[in-house]
Amino acid sequence: MHKATSAAPDIDLAIEETQRTPFTERIAGMKLSTIGKIKFPKYSGNSDPKAHIRAFRLAISRAHLNDNEKEAGYCRFFAENLVGSALEWFAGLEENSIDNFTQLVSAFLKQYSVFIETRTTKADLWNLKQAPFRASKSLHKQFREIKAKIANLNDGVALAALKNGVWFSSKFKEEMSVRAPVSLDDALHRASHFAAYEEDVANLKEQFLASKNAASKKTSTTKEALTKGQHSYTIDNSTKNRSWTFDLNKHCDFHKRKGHSTEECRAALREKERKEEEEKSQEDELPSTPKNDRKPKSSSHKRAREVEAEFTKLATCPPKSMST
Repeated sequence: MHKATSAAPDIDLAIEETQRTPFTERIAGMKLSTIGKIKFPKYSGNSDPKAHIRAFRLAISRAHLNDNEKEAGYCRFFAENLVGSALEWFAGLEENSIDNFTQLVSAFLKQYSVFIETRTTKADLWNLKQAPFRASKSLHKQFREIKAKIANLNDGVALAALKNGVWFSSKFKEEMSVRAPVSLDDALHRASHFAAYEEDVANLKEQFLASKNAASKKTSTTKEALTKGQHSYTIDNSTKNRSWTFDLNKHCDFHKRKGHSTEECRAALREKERKEEEEKSQEDELPSTPKNDRKPKSSSHKRAREVEAEFTKLATCPPKSMST
């Protein structure tokens, strides 16, 4: 026979697990004095543990615990403000393994060391670069955030890092080159103005494009309304507007190569039309009578004038008497 088993949780075991504590009797049994209302930071296991410990120490310092209460008070208030997976981690520690706050902090940092943020240095500022053709606002914001994490940073070094990170063709780069800032605060103040200017230009450009698109759409709609109901019966059979497909089986006599036929060749068509126009213009310039059949007018007129002059001379001059 098989003994039936239940999937329901063991209530007694669950109660026992909730009563278990990794604190020793000295820490768990110490009676603490009233500390008043103090807001402690919470930790859920997904942030920097060092930052949480700093925040906890600042909060617990307002409790004014005496020397006998400090170890127990620090341990118990620290554990009380763990939530989520961090609280589950604490409950899973070995019983009677924590007898002071140092042991608790060591185990805590070891467990969540993967979330410890690396120390920010001057190299982080020098590695900060503005992306090409991107707004400088994000660069200035990151620069301020990184600078705030570096203690005792020299302003000259920070200013040089800011100049190094700005994109070479930006207006702010030109501004700092032409009018060198007198201090880091001066440079950051100018950076704020340039960032605001870039945002204004971007907004105006967006508005302009939007209005332009709206006007274009309105014009297109008007044209469609005017031509609505009208039909065009024009059929364009000209070879100029046709698009041909490249075909190695076809040959063009004009280009002396394959790919399209002579009949499809636009260049050949244009050359043919040009020659036809030249021939037509030459025919229009030709006279109705051939040049060889024309009588020279200038020579006949000249001969008539000579005959007329000779006749006039004979008429006016008397003949000489003849001697006997």
